[in-house]
Formats: sequence, structure tokens, C-alpha cells
Amino acid sequence: MAEPKTKYDRQLRIWGEQGQAALEKASICLLNCGPTGSETLKNLVLGGVGSITVIDGSKVELGDLGNNFLVDESSIGQSKAKCVCASLQELNDAVKAKFIEEYPETLIETNPSFFSQFTLVIATQLVEDSMIKLDRICREANVMLIFARSYGLTGFVRISLKVCRYRLLEEEFNSPIQPELQKYLTDEDYRYIRYLVFKFIQDRPGSPLWMNTTFPIFPLLFGGWGFVAMGFYILLQSVDRFAANYNSFPGQFDGGMDEDISRLKTTAVSLLSDLGCNGSTLTEDLINEMCRFGAAELHAVAAFIGGIAAQEVIKFSVMMA
Repeated sequence: MAEPKTKYDRQLRIWGEQGQAALEKASICLLNCGPTGSETLKNLVLGGVGSITVIDGSKVELGDLGNNFLVDESSIGQSKAKCVCASLQELNDAVKAKFIEEYPETLIETNPSFFSQFTLVIATQLVEDSMIKLDRICREANVMLIFARSYGLTGFVRISLKVCRYRLLEEEFNSPIQPELQKYLTDEDYRYIRYLVFKFIQDRPGSPLWMNTTFPIFPLLFGGWGFVAMGFYILLQSVDRFAANYNSFPGQFDGGMDEDISRLKTTAVSLLSDLGCNGSTLTEDLINEMCRFGAAELHAVAAFIGGIAAQEVIKFSVMMA
């Protein structure tokens, strides 16, 4: 085993020995170890985080081989949490790693006190209802919480910290800032951003898109055009409502795409109405694109989202020391 000063030489030059010591004391819990979760935890394990606990109740399937590099053909049919945990342990044997073969939603519902043992929880690919419940649990336990999700060619990273006075997730979802939302829905020029780079907005007091949360949606921009964050912000809530009503995400299965587009549009209009934007809707192109994503978790997008999430974990672990 290499000496820590040698192994972590480059990062020690950035945050110093005190920062590294804080990272090595961190106890991280990951919920769902698909591509987004695996990419996040991979970065933290390589950085020398103290311990990790991987929570996932699913088995490795053939499709996982195409977007999760921590599993291989020999993993098919086995516990995904076990396989990912073993692969992560190989990357850095100084990190204490364990897994629990359980669905995160079950733990959130039946054993909320479980999360109080960690310094930070990373929740990936959770739907709105589970996110809201976990947000309450971690705030009450004063545990840092980071949500990360990739969905087709878009995704988000969202931080919940009680000490920093971020809004409750439930409040944010149910009462966005009306002027900002109305401006998006009525101003054509405001609706589109034409850059060839990834765009995201850092948190600042009064941040319009995510109401004092740390990161908004990350729209991935290709071909010289892209959709502004607010449209995906609404649609990512809409697809969760869609899944709750129809037991699948729009476009997830072959066939029925036209029906899914119609249903998603109706769901989005209903959500906007609940948010006080009666009579508003989103563009057909945006709704069609969201259905085309089919809830896919693409490796390239997961790597990007996971990198940002891991960066925020390290930032807060070091800063809170």
C-alpha cells in the first residue's frame, strides 16, 4: 500500500493535509449504484474518502454492461451493490467499503434512523416523492445530502444542507418563484440559450432557477442549441408524476410513443397549473425530446453528473472540517 502522501500527492497540493484528513474521516452512503452513483463514488474512492456504504436492491442485468464500467459479464444476476462495492474496493484498498442489498425506497420508508450514522448521503436516481422524504430525514439528523440524477441528455445535482438554510425540497417543488417561471413560459428569447458549452448556474442569494439551492438542472447542449434549465426542471418533475400514474417513464418501452407524448404533455400542464401557471404549457419539441430520452441513464452524462456531485462532496467535506 502506497504512503498517503505519495498516493494523494496531487490533491494534497490543493486542499492540504487538513483537508485530506477531513476527507478520510467522511462516512458516505450511496443510494443506487447505477452509472450516476458509481461514477460519483468512484471519484470519491480514488480521492481517499474514509468509508462507503452502497445501498441497492437490484441485480446486475445485461443492459448494465453498456453504461456501468464497474460491472462485467460475470456480474450478471448477482447483487449490483455487491459487485460495485467490490470493484470500488479494488480502486483503493485504504477505503472501508460495505454494501447492503436493499432498495433505498424501502430504507427511507421503514428505517429512517439508518441515515443518521453517515456524514453525507448521496442519493441518485430517486423520484420526487422519495427525494422529499429523504430530505426531511437528513435535515432532522443534520446529515449532508446530495441528490444526483441523469435522465437522457440532461440531469441535475442538488444539495440539501440544514446549516446553510437551503429551502426544504418540498417547498421548492411546490412553490417556485412565479415571475421566473412565468418569464420562461411567455418569453421566447428567454427560453433558449445558444452556446456550445455545458451551462450551469452557481448558487447565490435569490438565485431564480433553483431558489437558493446549489445547482439547477444541467442542460447538455449540443449542435449549437440547447434548452434552458427551467424547461427540464418542470419536465423532470412531470416524468415522476407520469411514472406514478402509469408505472413507467415516458418513452421507456418500445411502442406507444405518441400516447406517451400526449400523456406527458397533459401531466406537465397539470403540474404547471398546480404551480399557479394556469393555461401554460411547454414546447412540443421539449416534450418530444423528454420522451425520446426514455429515462435512459447514459454513461457519458452519468460521468459528467457524477463528477460534479463528487466535487461537491469533497468541497463540503473539506470546508466543514
